[in-house]
Amino acid sequence: MRFLECIGFIKEKIQFLNNRALNEVNVYCGSYLPEWRPGIDYKKSYSANPELGGGVHRDLIHELDYLYWLFGQPKAVNRFLRSQSSLAISSFDYANYLLDYDGFSANVILNYFRRDAKRSMELVFSDEDLVC
Repeated sequence: MRFLECIGFIKEKIQFLNNRALNEVNVYCGSYLPEWRPGIDYKKSYSANPELGGGVHRDLIHELDYLYWLFGQPKAVNRFLRSQSSLAISSFDYANYLLDYDGFSANVILNYFRRDAKRSMELVFSDEDLVC
């Protein structure tokens, strides 16, 4: 994801903040696991089974990767992982991360159960908002 044009644009934009403050970053990635691999029972896929290495916190790691690439190591990370959706799988199907940086926080939400797939990043500056 680091090579997407919009991520590159954000990388350039944050290098020249001048007197502008970055107040918060919100990242969202949700899609519907049963539609990922047509013809395959999603409950038998590695994504649905933690013993096979599955879980939304692993499959959708790209969002955390580009945040670390853009902003570096956070001062602190808190996370909440759960598996309680209607998908009825044993791996985590929801993850929420809060990354604490100097001057701002980044919130990341990942899930397997959103039927209308969405992947976005929002940056809230002191003078403008950017959505990627």
